[in-house]
Order: sequence, then C-alpha cells, then structure tokens
Amino acid sequence: MKTLLFWLGIVITTTAGIRIVQQKKHILANGRSVLLTLQPRDPRSLMQGDYMVLRYELAQSAPGDQLQRRGKLVLKLDANNIGTFQRLHDASALAADEQLIDYRNYNGIEIGAESFFFQEGTGQTFKRAKYAELKISPDGEYLLTALCDEKRLVLKAEVTTPND
Repeated sequence: MKTLLFWLGIVITTTAGIRIVQQKKHILANGRSVLLTLQPRDPRSLMQGDYMVLRYELAQSAPGDQLQRRGKLVLKLDANNIGTFQRLHDASALAADEQLIDYRNYNGIEIGAESFFFQEGTGQTFKRAKYAELKISPDGEYLLTALCDEKRLVLKAEVTTPND
C-alpha cells in the first residue's frame, strides 16, 4: 500500500509540474506583449547576486485603498503597447486597447514580477531599463520576459571579461 501511495504521489506531482510548464509555455507563445514603465530600482543583493528590484509606475497610479488582497486591474495600452492603469476590473467587457493583469495588494500593489536576475558583471546594461516586457494572457496571467530601454529595445546582457 505504501508503494502504491508513493507512486501515486510521484505521478500527481509530475503531472502538476508538467501542467504548470505547459501553461507558462502557452502564455509565452500566445500572450500579448505589454510594456510597463519602471521606476528607479535597487540593483544588487549580496546574498542573491546581481538583480534588480522592479517597481512599476502602475503601482503608484492604482487606488491602493480600494483594492482587495488579490484581483485584476485593467491596463490601457497605447500605440506602443505601453500599459497604464485604467481602472479596477468590474467584469465589464474590455476595449481592444485594454488588457487585464493580475495583482496582489499586501504592502502596496505588486504584480508578482518584482525581481529581474541577471548574470554577474552585466548590471551596467540593465541600469538603462525603462520598461519591463511582460507576456500577458487574456485572463491576466503573465510572465516577465525582458527589460527594455527608452526606445523599447530589449536589453541583452553582455559580459565583459578582463584580458589575461
């Protein structure tokens, strides 16, 4: 009986893991690409390595006192797919230039993509980041895919190594 429960647990865990990976791959392949404007951020953690704490202008413009612990915000997208806070989602239909995004409201508004890790020695490249690029599904699930500069170009890490 213990062996059966062990293998059943393995199958359930593996199946759940595969499902999560498939959902993320679906968002990457089919999600809408949206840029969110970043605010100044902290560039390094001694314990975790090189990374940026991302802060979004979106978090400052949404009415924090009216938000529940979790929910969805409606973003308004401009011609460059830059999203700004439009309103709280009230189950009404969205316009073509609107997009849902999930949020959490614990110590201020967070969308869940508040850190961007990068290879050691490439921090100078990412200091130029003005936008975070997210792929967002129609129901508001998202993945952080890149950081972009003021021209909306994806920043790519370039490691510089000293000559020996």
